[in-house]
Amino acid sequence: MPRVPKPRTVRPAQAPEPVLHLTVRFRERSSEDVVRSYCSDVMRGGMLIRTTRDPLLQLGSRVRLRFLLAGGEEIFNGIGMVAWMQRRSSHLGVGVHFEKLSEQGEQLYRQMLALRQEQERLNLRRWMAAEDRHLTSESFDGPTSRVDSPLPFLV
Repeated sequence: MPRVPKPRTVRPAQAPEPVLHLTVRFRERSSEDVVRSYCSDVMRGGMLIRTTRDPLLQLGSRVRLRFLLAGGEEIFNGIGMVAWMQRRSSHLGVGVHFEKLSEQGEQLYRQMLALRQEQERLNLRRWMAAEDRHLTSESFDGPTSRVDSPLPFLV
């Protein structure tokens, strides 16, 4: 009788561990100041990070993130993926999609996102004509093109 090979056990594919470390140092000395200063840089699922250095980042790179206050205190950390990049003359804008955040990071991120949405709502009311103020606004935070192609970035 012919010998039948045993089926091999297949493990689910796992994303590789992030090999790049990105430390973001805020100028602010408190997490409340960070929330106020950088709420316009968050979007659903991630955050814009501006850097004047040229890190070895590429689209799709997985990075280990650390966010520090001016005094060096870590306010949160996590893992993210580079979703888009845009080079400007003085800096590089990197859109990082958060995959995992620390508990404190999740809270700060939610505070920043809520403040951004509130500011957008207030700004919309300022410029709309009185008869149009009953309309609601839509925000398109998600990518409008494939992740492997850079998205437009406005500073």
